[in-house]
Amino acid sequence: MTVTRSQGTRGPQGYTEDSSNQIFSGRCDAQLSGKSLERKRDLHEETDAVVFIGETSDIQPGDSADIAIDDGPTRSGTVVSVSRIDHSVLVSL
Repeated sequence: MTVTRSQGTRGPQGYTEDSSNQIFSGRCDAQLSGKSLERKRDLHEETDAVVFIGETSDIQPGDSADIAIDDGPTRSGTVVSVSRIDHSVLVSL
């Protein structure tokens, strides 16, 4: 998993990203959970991942996360919450 945090400025035209800093990069254990929502005729799928890593002190909600699954695709999402107790990160994909 790789976690990055964007830095920028907010002005009249909205948010402008100036740079992006890598907060964490390393191997982890991830548990994916998915749910499908059907609204009228559209099918929408949402997936979350609980990721267990060794150190979460620098990761914050709102950071961007890319999870590369062994023998699978790379999933991108946003950090929703961080647990300092079990060193887990909840990522909405």
